[in-house]
Amino acid sequence: MKRPGQKLFSIFLGAILLAGGFAGCASNPEKTVHGNLLDDKVTTERVHAALNRASQTDFKQVQVSTGANGAVVLSGTVASPEIQKRAVQIALGVDRVKSLTDHLKVQKNRSPSQ
Repeated sequence: MKRPGQKLFSIFLGAILLAGGFAGCASNPEKTVHGNLLDDKVTTERVHAALNRASQTDFKQVQVSTGANGAVVLSGTVASPEIQKRAVQIALGVDRVKSLTDHLKVQKNRSPSQ
C-alpha cells in the first residue's frame, strides 16, 4: 500500500518531467532555424505575390530575398524612381515584413542609337 505522500511525490515528479519535455522542444535550435527558414520563404513568396498583383506596373526585374526576422531586401532594376517607390510601398505593406532594404536600381534611359 502506498503512503499518501508517495502519491503526491509521484504526481509532482511527473509534472516536472512533462514540463521539462515541453521546454526542451521549445528550445530546440534546429526546430527554430527550420521554422525561421520556412517563415522567410513564406515572406518572400508573399512579397512576390503582392508585386505581381500590381498589374499596372512591371516588377519582373525585381528580386526579393528575406533574411532573419522578416528583413526583406529588394534588388534588381526598375524603369523609374516612381516604380521603385511603389515596389518599396508594396513590400512594406506585406504581413511579416519587419524591415526593408532597397537595393533597386533605376534603369537609365537608352538613347535611340543603342
